[in-house]
Amino acid sequence: TMGGRGFGVGMNATSKIDVVFNDLTIENSANGARCIDTRGNVNSLTLNNVILKTDGATSGYTQPLTIGGNQAVAATVNITNSTIQTNNDGTAYYAIITFNPVNMTISNSTIKGWACIYAKGVDGSAGSAGSVINIDGSTLVSSNAYSGVSNDFSAFMMEDNNVTINVTNSNITINNTGDQVQSIAGYNSINLSGNISLGEGNTVNFAGPNEA
Repeated sequence: TMGGRGFGVGMNATSKIDVVFNDLTIENSANGARCIDTRGNVNSLTLNNVILKTDGATSGYTQPLTIGGNQAVAATVNITNSTIQTNNDGTAYYAIITFNPVNMTISNSTIKGWACIYAKGVDGSAGSAGSVINIDGSTLVSSNAYSGVSNDFSAFMMEDNNVTINVTNSNITINNTGDQVQSIAGYNSINLSGNISLGEGNTVNFAGPNEA
């Protein structure tokens, strides 16, 4: 359990590594908190029965799981039977954010945030282009409490090209509190393209006045 801004686990490898976390809880209540943050050179990252929580933070760029640094070769990320969440009121940002390409599989897990998954563009990093994210048997909750159309946002937010997200057998809740729109999926530019697929077995609940 952490207090004050900082990383629960920061991984700053100088050569390719494979990292496994089993049966672990990391709670970071600070504004701008992170729980696990990679800084490149990750071959694979596995989370099994892991809880990453920044739900004590009321604001700031909280990012429980951050795939950061500058890594052009896609990291393999496997998340199973885990919970990754920011706060419940939609003011403290991104459950999973990746600044680099990933081959990510999420199964039997709960992901909660303003964005459940945010695939960033090139920004001192390689960008998320070419990422493939498969989600199955999971619960996804995306809430937005920020007012104004400038704060329209999404559960799956793309800032780079050629990001593929496939969702099956999952429960998706999209919630907003006012005049902003909260979508299942969104792009920050009309010039971007990708593939968002809601496959078999999903349920979708729109719980606020403006969603798409």
